[in-house]
Amino acid sequence: MTSLAVQMPAFEEAHQLPKTARAIADQRVPDGVTATYEAWVTRSEDRRGTCSTMQAAKTVGGWDVYEAPAGKLSARNAAHNHALNHGADLICAWDADAPPLADGVLAALVEAAMQDGVALANSNPVARDGSAIGLVSEVSSKVEDTIMPHIHGQCHVMTAEAWRLAGPFDTELDESDIGDVRGEEEFDFRRRVAEVGEVVDVPEAKVFNDPRRNICRLPNMEATSDFCERRGDRTF
Repeated sequence: MTSLAVQMPAFEEAHQLPKTARAIADQRVPDGVTATYEAWVTRSEDRRGTCSTMQAAKTVGGWDVYEAPAGKLSARNAAHNHALNHGADLICAWDADAPPLADGVLAALVEAAMQDGVALANSNPVARDGSAIGLVSEVSSKVEDTIMPHIHGQCHVMTAEAWRLAGPFDTELDESDIGDVRGEEEFDFRRRVAEVGEVVDVPEAKVFNDPRRNICRLPNMEATSDFCERRGDRTF
């Protein structure tokens, strides 16, 4: 049997996490693969003080909940090292704000990652919410993918061997800076993983790409969005 650890790092995502976690748990797992589901939560009360992400995670059946250190890179290091130490063969990293958009996302990623010579299988983030910013996000993401191929932080599956040889992430960086975090998590890590094995894109593995991520890149938009104001803390 092949052991798969599905891991969700989260911070201030009390409303997104339960829905996404249930959608992931409903995904098919290929025959011969056993999956465990883990939420790695950095503690923080939400802005209204009514429900924390930690409390929300504990309401979802079938998920083990762990307290993670501050910062997405640190949280992912803790989660992936835990998976490695507990004998996982494959590690899936899945953001709480990137629910699957098809029934076979997890199976497609796992099956791709299990192919000979493959170190990591990349999801296909899609910003299909019908909005203008969604369209801008979609176009800009495809351009970025073409010019600068990178690991999609929203969701991917890698081999434990890839993590052992290419990890951990550099936590000496400023983990409140989304540019620094993306540079390490998505771009430099891809370079290191590609030295271990092939990084493959899986077009049918569609997950939601929240268009809010791109609002803060547009001229004069940052001041109009509370999300942008808090984005420095939300590198998850």
